[in-house]
Amino acid sequence: MANQTISYIENLIVGAGPAGLAMAARFEKTGLDYLIVDENDQIGLSWFRHYDRLHLHTLKKYSALPYHGFPDSAPKYVPKDQVANYFIDYAKTLNIHPKMNTQIVHIEQKKDQQWECHTKEGVVYHSKNLILATGLNRIPKIPKWEGMDAFEGIIKHSRDYQNGADLKGKEVLVVGFGNTGAELAIDLHEHGAKPSIVVRGEVNIIRRDFKGRPFQPASILLNKLPHFIGDSLAKIFSKITVGDLSVYGLRKAPYAASQQIRLTGKTPMIDVGTLELIKANKVHVLPGIQRFSKEEIEFTDSTRKPFDAVILATGYASKIEDFFPKANSIYNHLNMPSSWIQPQFPGLYLIGFNDYEPGFLYSMNKSSLKILKKITKKT
Repeated sequence: MANQTISYIENLIVGAGPAGLAMAARFEKTGLDYLIVDENDQIGLSWFRHYDRLHLHTLKKYSALPYHGFPDSAPKYVPKDQVANYFIDYAKTLNIHPKMNTQIVHIEQKKDQQWECHTKEGVVYHSKNLILATGLNRIPKIPKWEGMDAFEGIIKHSRDYQNGADLKGKEVLVVGFGNTGAELAIDLHEHGAKPSIVVRGEVNIIRRDFKGRPFQPASILLNKLPHFIGDSLAKIFSKITVGDLSVYGLRKAPYAASQQIRLTGKTPMIDVGTLELIKANKVHVLPGIQRFSKEEIEFTDSTRKPFDAVILATGYASKIEDFFPKANSIYNHLNMPSSWIQPQFPGLYLIGFNDYEPGFLYSMNKSSLKILKKITKKT
């Protein structure tokens, strides 16, 4: 095609978030030829955009990317702006220079097994290896309910939520009991709103800290054990640290938190204070949504309640099929990539899609080394 520029690179990384940066650092230290591209105009941009209250739920010692840790001055659980600035400093320190404002619009593998990546800007990259690091949290999931368009209150996805300052005194419904939804309920309460939270199914909850001790080191240890042992111990820990919450409208999942991740692809809720607010009747638990009306929401138990605002903490999808049409063939039953390598696509590697580790940054660090070893062994 006219106006296209062809560029050849040994290893192409798509995505300059933490997963892509970790992979770039491995290549940089090893001296391998690579290029990292990203559609945004700034490293760490998505982290700067997160809600104000967000901190890592994992310890900084387990959340650093390869070769360069968080500064000693950073707190144990690093706030989101410091995380974003860490990524900027990380790239500078390790001599990583992502090509920003570069949007991949189409990916295909040619007959010679070379990868061909077309960009919106007219550049076509050819590479031997393609590392997709666009992650699970690319496109917001926005459910639809009957009557939603008639609702006169505010409806927005958690991606567009910074804090609850403008919702003081308002009845606010948070949809979703994952880490984001649970923490937004805290934030709304702290800003004087009246939060309720939709919890549709059975849940697993892990306290981030118990009696002053962080739970992540134990989680890492459990993850190294055979599943039947780790799952059994996780159930025991849950009984001790969380207990029975059925009186508060929360039904315990029949399997351990570690097993939940493998079965459903969903991480358990890491509690940083939501449970205490629920127990104190400051955050109300409600069942699934049935339908919206002008001012009210009807729930699956037929109760109705008026709300001024609804925050959809309903998560994200990777949606790599948007630019890689054959991606559906690599998805598992959870609509996630089934593995970090795909035998039918030689030279394709995926990083940042694996939630089966006790901490996503911890996982990216390990995965980047695994990918590097695979590539260097192949070459």
